[in-house]
Amino acid sequence: MRIAFFTARLIYGGGEKVNNWLAQKCVEAGFEIVHFTPRYDDVYRRNLALVGLDNLVEVVEYPHSIKKRHPIRFTLEMIRLYKIARIDAILMFGGSFLEEWAAKKLGIKVILAERCNPKWRKLPSRILKLLQYKLGDCFVFQTPEQAKCYSKYAQNHCIIVPNPIIGNLPLPTVPLRKEIVTVGRLSGEKNPVGVIDAFGKFHKCKHKKCTIVVSTFCAQCEWIFLCVSSTISAQKGSGFPNG
Repeated sequence: MRIAFFTARLIYGGGEKVNNWLAQKCVEAGFEIVHFTPRYDDVYRRNLALVGLDNLVEVVEYPHSIKKRHPIRFTLEMIRLYKIARIDAILMFGGSFLEEWAAKKLGIKVILAERCNPKWRKLPSRILKLLQYKLGDCFVFQTPEQAKCYSKYAQNHCIIVPNPIIGNLPLPTVPLRKEIVTVGRLSGEKNPVGVIDAFGKFHKCKHKKCTIVVSTFCAQCEWIFLCVSSTISAQKGSGFPNG
């Protein structure tokens, strides 16, 4: 079976890390993986080598730049590329309507993996997401709770796959430092309110000295901290890019 993965980048981001890990595991299981990317240049080739996929996957460059201006032309081109690459199934993180529709026209199976909370999307995005998910054959969610955010159809055709723990974690320090560090965007779809509020409850029960350090403050960050437990003090930190 030949599976198309849609990848705009390979290095930066949690979704990209899972995508790379999944491609390796699929190849080990005997599947053939084809990367569909909007730009297949020297940077992409170097990054393929960095993540260990340079000899494991085929790469197809597709015309993403014409998608909004010429949707019909884009869809016809995707159908042509799917045929040339002999694709049996596509895997997309989040979904994209035209790529899915082109696949369905050829009878190609559509697998959609979702990592975000849909309640934080704007209304037009939610409507588009409903259209995208009507084209899916199978859905992958990280938790049963996340699946409940979506339609009954998606829930009835989904599997739950938690994030993998990749075996290259650093060794613990000695003595252990009583600190928990997480890195990620402070955006609504990542549900930071729930995470920070959980630490607020932890703080009340166990540890009275608890500080949330954020690399930069913005209007959205200030709104998030207004929503969480007032028992946690927030400090502006530094040293994290794109914070």
